[in-house]
Amino acid sequence: MPTSFGGRWAKGDGLLLVIAGVLLVTGLLMIYSASATIAQTRHGDGAYFVKRQAVWALVGLVALALGAGLDYHRWRRWVVPLTLGALVLLFAVLVAGWAANGSRRWLRLGPFSMQPSELARLIFVVYLAHYLSKRADV
Repeated sequence: MPTSFGGRWAKGDGLLLVIAGVLLVTGLLMIYSASATIAQTRHGDGAYFVKRQAVWALVGLVALALGAGLDYHRWRRWVVPLTLGALVLLFAVLVAGWAANGSRRWLRLGPFSMQPSELARLIFVVYLAHYLSKRADV
């Protein structure tokens, strides 16, 4: 079954997407059930937190679609710069990080804040895949 990106579905991809969708919907329902009262009291909308999470879920789905359309071989040329960039961001947290709840984990750039460790985790997966593919014969 061809995808809109011109690739082919691997066996089990459809099931994986269904499972991810069920988990997404279940998570949104759990957020609603846990936060509806607080959201209504603080924001006047019982679904305030669910709406915010749903927006980020849509951002994630768009990123998934874009990532599925990329040729993963193209990541290889970016492995070293991405890894070095992640290490620089992790070091920047030690120097200029923002503390929250007693631990320094965040970088702030105006209204935007990020946790470099989350980005480093993704880049580590890319680096590890590159490393292991180079040593496939071992």
